Amino acid sequence: MTSKSDSADDNGARKKQRLDESGGISGGVMLVTGASSGVGAAIVKHYASLGWKVAAIARRKELLLQVCQTAGSNATAFECDVADRSQVAACVRDAVEKLGPIDVLVNNAAVGHDGRPFWELEVDDIDRVLDVNLKGSMYVTHAVLKGMVSANRGRIFAIASVAGTWGIPNESCYVASKHGMVGFMDTLANETRSTGVVVSTICPGGIDTPWWTKEHPYGGDKSHSAGETGMLIQPEEIIDLMDYQLKLPANRVLKRVVFFPKGEWH
Repeated sequence: MTSKSDSADDNGARKKQRLDESGGISGGVMLVTGASSGVGAAIVKHYASLGWKVAAIARRKELLLQVCQTAGSNATAFECDVADRSQVAACVRDAVEKLGPIDVLVNNAAVGHDGRPFWELEVDDIDRVLDVNLKGSMYVTHAVLKGMVSANRGRIFAIASVAGTWGIPNESCYVASKHGMVGFMDTLANETRSTGVVVSTICPGGIDTPWWTKEHPYGGDKSHSAGETGMLIQPEEIIDLMDYQLKLPANRVLKRVVFFPKGEWH
């Protein structure tokens, strides 16, 4: 007589077999940019806890090391400025040599600028924001994608923004960078259609991270410093979306996921 426990084990084994045969990814090597805080740090800790080997990339070495220490032995820190293409190429080579071929890339690194009209910004703001948010994503993807195509498998996630879907006032450089990121990833999703590589862009609204240090779009005195940010998207919600997509067959693609708190309607 088969016990309930045996039946559950059999179902789990069959489910894993179907997952593996369909091209879903249940573990391997993940490279995460912008890993020293916020969403990036949460992603590193989550997947390291599940047994993934995580290459955590960021510029801020001390914070990055703290994240990896908290995440445990499956997380490895790689100090790198994604805006520097030579650093990126060397960093990805180093990560592959130490951890193995990249199965999942998460383009998460980003910077913003003060909320001012474009004509009040310094010209340097253009370079600073586009170099990290757009060109940085392109540099890292270029260093990783060829290996994925050769292996005929892999996932690329771009953590973009609702700023990549419309022209938010007083965020001109950030909006431009995220529009570029969304367009770039859409093109990659199309270019990889005949391969086992899946490209998905996630466009969240306000997320409860240190970026929201003052006011956010919910009125009153609901500031991050006051701890009243419950209506903001939680980093775990981004992770939930990634978890779901990683379980899908390789011939399924959520090309662009746009979601935001209703209080900041886009």
